Amino acid sequence: MILAPQPSLVFDTTILENGIIKIPELNKWQNQEIHIVIVFKDKIQQKNVKSASLAGRLNKYANPELIERESEIAWSNLKDE
Repeated sequence: MILAPQPSLVFDTTILENGIIKIPELNKWQNQEIHIVIVFKDKIQQKNVKSASLAGRLNKYANPELIERESEIAWSNLKDE
């Protein structure tokens, strides 16, 4: 069985309050049987949520004494290698 390519239309539109969907002129295909598939677009919702940085979240686990000495500790570890 060989299938002939069928014309396809893709366009963006909005369903009106009364349920009517406006579509472009289709006079060319008058009296043609068709299948209609509706694919809903995901609305992009941006939230202005301020979140703490990773450093801010880990701050409660920090050891202030080690932070002050971290450079000294790092250099001493390099010397030992």
